[in-house]
Amino acid sequence: MDLNGFVILNGHSAPFADIFLLRKTIPESRNLLIAFQQKWYTTSQEFTIDDAVTECNKNKNAYKDVKDYDLRKFLEESCIVTVIFTSRPFKGNPNDLPDDCLIIAKRNFSQYFGLLFALQLSFDIVNHLNINSLKPKQIAERIDGIGDKVGCFGEVISEAIHKNRPYKNASELIEKNKTYKITLEKARTQLEDCSFAPHSFFLDVDEHDLMMIDEYDEYDEYDSYSDNE
Repeated sequence: MDLNGFVILNGHSAPFADIFLLRKTIPESRNLLIAFQQKWYTTSQEFTIDDAVTECNKNKNAYKDVKDYDLRKFLEESCIVTVIFTSRPFKGNPNDLPDDCLIIAKRNFSQYFGLLFALQLSFDIVNHLNINSLKPKQIAERIDGIGDKVGCFGEVISEAIHKNRPYKNASELIEKNKTYKITLEKARTQLEDCSFAPHSFFLDVDEHDLMMIDEYDEYDEYDSYSDNE
């Protein structure tokens, strides 16, 4: 049976890849196994070179635990390339990665899959906790201390955050709301775990160069409709 082109979805916590694809190299006709590893996290902890090497070695050495002789021989003789998908930011020089390893991380996800899918990824990973689209009440409920009233006018911090959006990251949020910097710094870890899509994908782009549709009114209309039901 010719398995060239087959995509295999592995079982949960399998010792070899979450998903893998079998292809044939040209002209040697050697088995090429592309092993896809999914590393989805809500944490902002960085994904390092060492993390990548660990995953690559796990896949390359998986054959050692195989008891079936034919399957063991097949895996041992195959060329295995590991592709890691992660929502965590990548730390390190890509040139230091093994030649048989590719990382699609938080920063370059949109380059491979486009802004639309990258935006959907952010929503899915953080359970819709997107600072740029939440209403003040929702922000106050999910971030510690943000619902407190501050100052003589009793302004709620979450209302200020909502008013001064959009933001590209937690640091910009704190910078735009300097009046509440002490409180926001205490909540920085929670803020960094939030999504700031789609603006977070343009960290290196001048705001004046962006031509984007403002999606916030759409969310507000939806929330207003939901509140009235």
